[in-house]
Amino acid sequence: MDRRKYIAALVEKTGVRLDEDDPIFAVVMLNQLILEDQKTELEALVGQLVKVGGAVRGEVVKQVEAQCNTTLLQLKTEAAGLKTDLEREHAEWRKATKGALQEEIGGTIGRAAGALKDAHQSIMRPVLIASIVSGIASGVVVAFAMFIIR
Repeated sequence: MDRRKYIAALVEKTGVRLDEDDPIFAVVMLNQLILEDQKTELEALVGQLVKVGGAVRGEVVKQVEAQCNTTLLQLKTEAAGLKTDLEREHAEWRKATKGALQEEIGGTIGRAAGALKDAHQSIMRPVLIASIVSGIASGVVVAFAMFIIR
């Protein structure tokens, strides 16, 4: 401890002059010794707190890790359930769409067949009439020819 430095600072701030052998320095030295003892005790306590804090931190990390793992497992289970639900719903929609397409295709084929039948009838009716008329006309011509030849 540099007593001169402290005496100069004291004189500068307060105007009070001390001697280097003044008994106040004994009080200051006693205070310094007490503070060093307290410092040693505090360092020991801080060391213990660091150990306890490390143990607590380790336990907290374990608990947080366990909670995270539990939550992750729950989320995986929930995701698997959602996936299954979506696959089931997709299959139902696919089946319904397939059925609707089959009905639509069947209806279209039925309408096409009906239109084809109608077209066939509309084409064949005049052919039939023409055949009948042609047959009658041929018969009349043959009959007339026979009548004339006889």
